[in-house]
Amino acid sequence: MVWCASTEIFIVPGPAHQTLESFEAAMEANDVSIAPSMLYAYACIMEGVPFANGAPNLSADIPALEKLARDKASRSAARTSRPARRC
Repeated sequence: MVWCASTEIFIVPGPAHQTLESFEAAMEANDVSIAPSMLYAYACIMEGVPFANGAPNLSADIPALEKLARDKASRSAARTSRPARRC
């Protein structure tokens, strides 16, 4: 899956993003530090679906999801598209 929706605000990585346990707890608590793109990245990684971030947000670029992708041997790519250029 390629995530290319750039309407999310930029989130600075925090405690909820450091471990899978803290990430899942934050998800369950509906914590605002878990962006929609992170939910899609998590679901893809858990299901073995390749995930590519083509937007300027964190998505899977957090320690918890990077480790999960390694542990699951899931393919994940960060910020794969080029920034938009003004004409």
